[in-house]
Amino acid sequence: MPHRKPIITEHDQTELLQLIEDESVAVIAAHRSVDTLKRRLRSAICLPDDRVPGTVIRLGCHVTLSDVTTGNIDMFTLVDPAQADIAHGKLSVLSPLGTAILGRHLGQQVRVMIPSGCRTITIEAIEHRCQPPATATGENTVASV
Repeated sequence: MPHRKPIITEHDQTELLQLIEDESVAVIAAHRSVDTLKRRLRSAICLPDDRVPGTVIRLGCHVTLSDVTTGNIDMFTLVDPAQADIAHGKLSVLSPLGTAILGRHLGQQVRVMIPSGCRTITIEAIEHRCQPPATATGENTVASV
């Protein structure tokens, strides 16, 4: 699959910029995580929430990921650090994996450096469990390869 620029919703961009500016987050998170997220936000295409395709990962999405090397399948919900609980599948956007998948597209392969080494991850499915407040419909949107 060709390389695609990440896409960020205006809502996510606003929330994440506020998160980055929060001094308590800077103390808790490694500076590298914050710097990586800043770079992601700068390099991404920012669109109004209703113009971002359902095939793009945004905050609150439930995602299914597969490791290209091991074949392992993992499912996570991408959340802000205050909600993170990896034991319950809640992945912080400030984690290396969380930042790497933010704004990425269904079917895209993403390389990420995690504590166990460099991994290539394929985005297998994306479920939008909640819509941005301005376009809330109460329906789930599911995309998969």
